[in-house]
Amino acid sequence: MQKKLRAIVIDDMAFCRELLTDVLETRGYEVLSFADVTFCNLFPPRNAKCPNQNGCADFLLTDNRMPLMQGIDLLEQQAQGKCHIKTTNKAIFSAHWSREERETAEQFNCKVFHKPYSLAALETWLDEQEKLVPTNRTLLDPCDLLTRREPQTKDQAI
Repeated sequence: MQKKLRAIVIDDMAFCRELLTDVLETRGYEVLSFADVTFCNLFPPRNAKCPNQNGCADFLLTDNRMPLMQGIDLLEQQAQGKCHIKTTNKAIFSAHWSREERETAEQFNCKVFHKPYSLAALETWLDEQEKLVPTNRTLLDPCDLLTRREPQTKDQAI
């Protein structure tokens, strides 16, 4: 029996977060959905390596422009911290990409979407990437991801 795929969705806009969550749950995913990164123990503090032996999810879908941390900054921090989620299984969304932001996002080798995005394009990307997820992978227990951190200011963001 194949394990459920797990995705993490981070978006400060409730409608966008709920839409992504609904799409993923309809596909059979276990979804952990957050308004910002301070709601989960998923990301190590700045400049720290990921302390986990196993990945926390198969996919990460994040907005770019959020109050406490830009999605691009999150991707950069994850790259520095040796995040176990494959970069090709990460997607970043924004309604307002500057050329520099878009180029930076593309350098992380993740999928870049412009809001409003096509659900068909999202589904096509998921179809392609799902085929590449090993069936024997081990993920962290989701309970380990749900420890709330103290709210942070933008200057103290993860």
